[in-house]
Order: sequence, then structure tokens, then C-alpha cells
Amino acid sequence: GGFVAGADKQLSDNLRIGVFAGTGREDITDGPLDKCALAQPSALATDGTHLFVADSEGSSIRKIDTRPNGLATTVVGAHDLFRGRALFEFGDIDAVGDKARLQHPLGVAFHNGSLYVADMYNAVIGHYEVPLTHPKRDRQHGRIWRITYGQDADFRHAPPHTVDNQVDNLASPNLVLRSQATHRLVTGPDEPVLAACRKALHAGAIDTQRAHSLWVLYRKSALTMKDIQTAAGDPSPLVRTHLVKVLHESATWTDAKQLLVSNFLADSDAFVRRAAVEALAKHALSESILPLLQLWERTDSRDTCLVHATKIAIRNALAKPAALRTYLANASASHQAMLETIVLGLPKEESAAFLLNRVTSGKLELLGKPNVVTHVVRYIGNDSLPIVWALAESLTLDEEDGARTFLAFQEGAAQRGINVPLALLDRATVIVLNQLASSDIEQVNAGIGFASKLKLTKAVPELRRLSQLNTPHPTARLGAVLAIEAINPPELPAIFFRIIDDPRELPIARQYTSEKLAARPDLKLRKEITARLSRASQLVAIGYARGLATDNPGITILLNAVSSGRISRRVLLDPKVNGLIDANGSAADAERCAVLLADLPSFGQVIEQRVIALAAKYLSAKPDATQGKLTFRKLCASCHRLANEGEQVGPELDGVGLRGIGRLLEDILDPNRAIDAAYRATLIQTVGGQVINGLVTGRAGQVVTIVDATGQPRRIPVAEIEEQKKLSVSAMPANIVESLKEPQLFDLLAFLLSQQQERLNSSENSPRSNR
Repeated sequence: GGFVAGADKQLSDNLRIGVFAGTGREDITDGPLDKCALAQPSALATDGTHLFVADSEGSSIRKIDTRPNGLATTVVGAHDLFRGRALFEFGDIDAVGDKARLQHPLGVAFHNGSLYVADMYNAVIGHYEVPLTHPKRDRQHGRIWRITYGQDADFRHAPPHTVDNQVDNLASPNLVLRSQATHRLVTGPDEPVLAACRKALHAGAIDTQRAHSLWVLYRKSALTMKDIQTAAGDPSPLVRTHLVKVLHESATWTDAKQLLVSNFLADSDAFVRRAAVEALAKHALSESILPLLQLWERTDSRDTCLVHATKIAIRNALAKPAALRTYLANASASHQAMLETIVLGLPKEESAAFLLNRVTSGKLELLGKPNVVTHVVRYIGNDSLPIVWALAESLTLDEEDGARTFLAFQEGAAQRGINVPLALLDRATVIVLNQLASSDIEQVNAGIGFASKLKLTKAVPELRRLSQLNTPHPTARLGAVLAIEAINPPELPAIFFRIIDDPRELPIARQYTSEKLAARPDLKLRKEITARLSRASQLVAIGYARGLATDNPGITILLNAVSSGRISRRVLLDPKVNGLIDANGSAADAERCAVLLADLPSFGQVIEQRVIALAAKYLSAKPDATQGKLTFRKLCASCHRLANEGEQVGPELDGVGLRGIGRLLEDILDPNRAIDAAYRATLIQTVGGQVINGLVTGRAGQVVTIVDATGQPRRIPVAEIEEQKKLSVSAMPANIVESLKEPQLFDLLAFLLSQQQERLNSSENSPRSNR
């Protein structure tokens, strides 16, 4: 057989591929082959007994012992750090073992007792952490590391791996040493290991030794009830915590274990209590509900982790319909009030009936609680729907909470796949029209949102007024335009052409509206657009091209226009246009497109030249990071979160400044260069002919949510979707920079470059992560 870099996989003689080492989790963790974690194994070498792996994303060299009970260890680079932090430990440091630092090694070879490593990101193409003009980016030189065994004068050989020595190592203050000792004991001979670990558990002086001994006994399937009782009475919270975690992992759950873990809910240590809650959440039984509620009652509200874990455990225990019906009916008044928030996590008719009963009995106020309304409407039994509608009609719907509450009725109905009664829709229309006519911008924005989601055709005149340049609320213009598009009235083309033809309008608004109009499969409308192509600016032309490329007839119109010279060939270089032609066109269309582009420079060449020019200008500019932060809030925060500000639609940008000026410009100018699969754009075509491009963020019942190019979430009923498909382009618009003047772009870059601190709890925000 042979080995394949991947996670790591073994190819047997009969060509069967199987996992040899690694769990599939992206991290740098040593240990047994079925427990260790690799980040991105890219190359392999062997000395006959061990595999040496270039683990590129972890910037480390791993050694995998191929013998029975072998271990995975790290030869060079950081490992076994908290929550994937090893993925961020890269650099250019000559040292020994875990003190040395590589950066994205992609090749490894074994020769004459030494390892030779091709270290890609140190001084070679793609090293984005230095300026483009830095001599290390000469694009001519690489680096090869030679790793050899060396012995200092003070070097002392580690003691032999005897059972007693490994049990002693369980008391070490070094977590890595303790973990390695645990792994060796688990793979060691049963009789001496079990005797030594049991002795350490019952009589060991150091709490870490007792805690690790628990895990050895558990992993060897030798943990007895006497061992459990000894650990349960241990004075150390660490040992008691690990006992509960061991029980948590147990495949079998007995009444004795249930009682023991439930008793730990009253432990004096909060970590023990939380471990007990998590165990009861996994092994969910209705007997746990009452003690969990009592724990929640006596827990300090500032201990948010314990409170949240307790809520999850209660929800899991209530998950069975029989338990839900029985317990909700018999719970005390105070516990029923506590359970109002819990049952929102249970998508069942019984939970909706419980909430509806609370409302009709006067124990729960419905106004101002849209999450309760949505849940009840979506999950209540058909027999109870008339009660729900009657309840809605009886509510006093004022402008403050009324429209928000009604929208929750509409949202629940949409998720259920039904329509609300017309009487309710008429009441909502009056409220929304009053909001749109308000002098309060918050009320106006709320009205725009409701008009869009409810598709209120009677609101179009007010929305048209708000979309004009002379509107009293300039910040509401974009929302009004998007609402008109969502409602899709007959006058939509006229409204959008007015925006396209007005040079005073924002460039991004002109391009967006031109794209949306061209995407409509209306032959008469497309004839008018074809006539306009010859006088369209490049910005608007790209918008028209993107819209036409959403279906095959539109692609034919577009390519005919390019061939006849009505529109520049350069629109075909736009990544989105190119991707849409690939997705929606025929092989003949692709070939025709290639012929039209044969003698034009590639988009990548154009971008690279622009990056170099802008980077040089930036280095001599005097940007203002404070102004850049304002630009970020306006342009980027609708999709990206940075320093706990902004929406979590696209990737979080903490630590983005580590990418350097060159990489940031590449990411902004060409977001399609490297796309994480999670952030690829989706094209949705509705039954009514609308075409929406964006990032699908979820589906709730019969409603799909997609965030469009402006950062606005759109909720589309599944029944209205004719076609939905993933594209090969990023959901991030490639023309963001077109809406900025050069000084504004430099201010934004200065702000992003100042963000040098990564989030410690995420392994996905690497300076080299996809956008």
C-alpha cells in the first residue's frame, strides 16, 4: 500500500482508500492516530518507519509512527495550543523543535538522515505579509530548510517510557507531557497500566495525576463504579470535573450515573456544575428537567455560560413530545414562566400550544414579542389557527410595536407556507403608510422594511418619493429602491431607468439597478436595454451584462452586442459576468466568449497592475484611519464583522491587517481569486421573473434568506423559487472600490491595516483565510 496526503489517507494494495491518521478537525494536535488533528497535510516523506508530513496550514512538520499503536507528533512548529491557536503560530525562526517557525511549508523530503522542507511563504511568491516593493518579494528565490538531529552539551535523554515513569508524568505541570503520557498509557499493556492508574486515582497526591488516570481507565474500558465513587468524593474540583466529563462521554447511561451527575448540579464549583449540565444535555431525560430548573433559579445571572448551558439541557430534556406535554402541563407557575423562552427552541406543535395557552390565559403578553408570534403561527395545529387569527385581529397595533408584531404573524405564515387573512394585511398597510410618511427616520426605515417584506403595492407611491434625489430622508433611498424591487410593481422599469440615466446618482446604485433590470426575462424590456447599450458607461454596461448573463437568451443578446461593438469586450472580463456565462450558457457561448477575449489582457493581469500602482500610491499618501472606520461602517459592515461591529454574513475580519497592503488590495479588487465554498454566491430566479444574486444565509421552514450585493437580507418563499444554484464567484461584489474616491479607499485601507489582533476563539480568521 501507499500513503496520500489528505487527512492522512492510506491506499491499500486493492486500491481502497481509508483514513490512516487524523480526525478531520483542522488543528495541530498530537496523540494516537485516530485522535490527532492535522490542519492541511500537503506532502509526505518517509524514513521507512515514520511518515513526515508537511502540514502547510499549521506551518509545521508532523511525524506519524506507522507501527501499531503509533503516535502523531510535531517535529517542527507549535502544537497542542488552546482552541486551534497553533494555526496562527507561523514565522521565520531558526530554532529547535516547537521553538522553530515555518510559514506554509508545501514540500518535504528525507535524505541521509535529514529532512528537507520547502517553506513556501518565507521569501517566495505569495508572501503577503510584506509590501509588494520589499526585496523579499523578488519572485526569484525560495527557501529550503534542513532539519537535523542535534545534541547540546547539557542534553539529557528522557527516561524510558515505563509505566511508572508515564504515571509520574501525569503529575507534571506541563500539559503536553501529561497528554503524551496519557496516550502512551492507553496504548500500553493492560495489567500494569490499570494497576498503576488505579493506584494513582485512589491514592495519588497530585490532582492532575488523578484526573488523567480517570481518562486512562475510561479509555481502556476498565472504569469501575468504585473508581467513579472515589473520584466523586475527590476534594479537587479538577478531578470531579473530569469525572463528569468522562461520564458525559459514556455510551451507556444508567440510573446510577443519572443520579450521580444530577447530584453534581449542587456542587460548590461552577465548572463541575457546568460539566454536569452538559452531561445531562447529552443524555437527556425528563427526570433532569426539575433539578435543571432549580439550578437555573439559583445561578447568578452573570454566569451566562452556565445559564445558557442549562437552557440547552432543559430544551433537550423536553424534546420528546410526550415529555413536553406532560411536564408543561404540570410545571409550577414560576417554572412555566421560565420555560417560555426554552420552548422557542422546540419546533413542535406542543410548544406552540403551550405558548398560545399562556397568551389566551393572560399570562404572556404577545405585543412586542415577535419571536413568540412567529413560533406559534408556524407550529400551532391547524385546528387552533382560527384562534391565532382572532387573537391577531384583537391586538391594538400601534406604530411602535404593532407593525413589528404583525410582521411576525406574516413571517410565521410564510415559514409555514400559508397566507395571513386579508383583514390583517389591510391593518398592516395603514400602519406602514403612516411610518413611510413620518418625519422620524427610524419610523421611515421600519416602514420600508415592512413594505418590502409584506410586498405592499399600496406603498409604492411613498417608496418612489423616498427613492428620489430630493427625498427628505437621503439615507433611506437605497432601502426604498430595494423595497420597490421586492414589491415588483408594473412601474419598476421606469423607476430604475430614472436612476440609471441620472449621472448624479451613486455609481453602485446605477450599476445595481441596471443589473436587476437586465436580469428580468422580459423581451420588450431587453430590447430597450439593447438600444441603450451603445450609450451606457462602463459601470452601467457591466451591470447590464451581469443581468443579461443570468439566462441563455440574455447571454445571446449580450454576446451579439459585444460582437457588434454596442458594448465593450471588457465587460466579459468581469468575474461575475464570466461566472454567469459559464453557469448559464452553452459550450458554444463559452467558445464564442473566448474568441471575443482572445487578444485582450486577462483580468488577473489588469488587477495585478492596478494593485502595484495603488500600493505605491498608498505608501506615499497620508490616509486617515478614523475616516476609514466610517467608510467601513457604511460600505462593509452590512456583511463583515470586525471588532464586534457589523453583521456576520461574510467572514469575520479580526486580524485582517496582518494580510498587508498588497493582499488587502487583491482581496478588495478581486474577491473571486480564492473563494471559501461557504461564501460562494447563489443565483435565485423566482417564478415572477426576478433574479437575485447573493449569499444564502439560511432557510427557515418555507422561506430562504439571501443577502444581496447591497448587504440587505431578502426573504423568499420556497414556493416562489423557480431555480436556485451555486455560482463559482464570491458573494462579495468585485466593484466595491468603484464607489470610492482614491483618498476614501486609502482611508479604508489604513483602518483595515490597523486591525492586527486576531480572535482567539476562531481558526478561520487566519491572515491567509479566504474572503
